[in-house]
Amino acid sequence: MPAQQTLPEHHLFDSSYLVRMLNLKPHAIYKLCKNRKIEHYKIGRLLYFSQKAIDDYLNRCRVEAK
Repeated sequence: MPAQQTLPEHHLFDSSYLVRMLNLKPHAIYKLCKNRKIEHYKIGRLLYFSQKAIDDYLNRCRVEAK
């Protein structure tokens, strides 16, 4: 089995990646950013997300089983 490839810590994902990964509409991603629900970088008019920011957001959305 090949070793799992890891991305460098500074790798950033664009909003289209989140749209595909979370199965959300682009407007929903922009709303999360506007309401500061997910950490992001804004470079010009474009939004970028670190893997840590994505993981943190998903962990906050997690619902524990009983």
